[in-house]
Amino acid sequence: MMRVMIDLARVFALLSLLSFGGGNAVLAEMQRQVTVLGWVTPRQFLDFYAIARAAPGPGMQMVALIGWHVAGWAGALVAAAAMFLPSSLVIFAVTVIWGRIADSPGKQAVQQGLAPIAVGLTLAGATALLRSSEDPPRAIATAVICAAILMKTKMNPLFLLVPSALVYLLIG
Repeated sequence: MMRVMIDLARVFALLSLLSFGGGNAVLAEMQRQVTVLGWVTPRQFLDFYAIARAAPGPGMQMVALIGWHVAGWAGALVAAAAMFLPSSLVIFAVTVIWGRIADSPGKQAVQQGLAPIAVGLTLAGATALLRSSEDPPRAIATAVICAAILMKTKMNPLFLLVPSALVYLLIG
């Protein structure tokens, strides 16, 4: 059991340090690691993601669900601490430094460089989730249509949930 706890801490601490742009930026790598280690199947990963996104609180609480699935309550605590603590400490340190170099060209260059990396990592995570669905082409089509609608209009995303669910119910 101790080996599993160490593995949970190692995997999620490293992911924490890579999470530029937030937790969604490491979804693809998280899915790869937890499925390769045999902790969850791709479908379980998608289910945990959906549960975490539907529940109040941080979206990365799925990490606690994975830890709980692997090693009970202790696994949930270890996984959550490993995911949230390292990045929080880094952000605290960077915030202190960032304030001191407010107008630095180096700061602006770093921000400009990290933004596309964060977007790319987030897209990779979305792709990994879509591929884990039971019908990836339909999931991708739904995501593209919803993204197009949201980019072209000022519609609240909540208004897309019911029609999307109805389409899935009607076409099976």
